[in-house]
Amino acid sequence: MPVENEKLDGELKTVYFEESPIMSTYLVAVVVGLFDHIEDRTSTGMQMSLSTSISTYETVWTDLFEFIY
Repeated sequence: MPVENEKLDGELKTVYFEESPIMSTYLVAVVVGLFDHIEDRTSTGMQMSLSTSISTYETVWTDLFEFIY
């Protein structure tokens, strides 16, 4: 969100932001680990993106495209 106000108190800087709009909880994710993100387009032009752990990268990407086609 855009900065609403900033205050300096010696070496301490406090930044206040404008209020965020309400967001659905299903749009929030917290993940920890090594991940890779890839994007591609299908032959019909639909954009596909995938974030997965590096160890399952090839399997998941292949399975995803087989499911779509």
